[in-house]
Amino acid sequence: MADLQRIVDDLAARLGRPLLLEDRSQRVVAYSEQNGPMDDIRRDSILRRRTTPEVREWLRAAGVHEAHGPLRTPGAPRLGLKPRVCVPVRHEAELLGFLWFIDE
Repeated sequence: MADLQRIVDDLAARLGRPLLLEDRSQRVVAYSEQNGPMDDIRRDSILRRRTTPEVREWLRAAGVHEAHGPLRTPGAPRLGLKPRVCVPVRHEAELLGFLWFIDE
């Protein structure tokens, strides 16, 4: 786990953006320092280690589970969700998880 945290921190520093890493079930695995825009969903995901079922459904409908490259997801104000960039993490065809950037 410490290796994943170091990778997330290094990547966030290189990109100059906070990020969050989730597994394929959308449970939080690691996150960088959150020094940029934040919404209720990001804060709650970090505190609860998981997003709500409604947000998981909404993101699944946006195509994040089928994506093989970076995907922009629109905001969902009624859910407290700002626009995001999702980078699916895959090994060959198997979905392992997601890297998330808030995209304001």
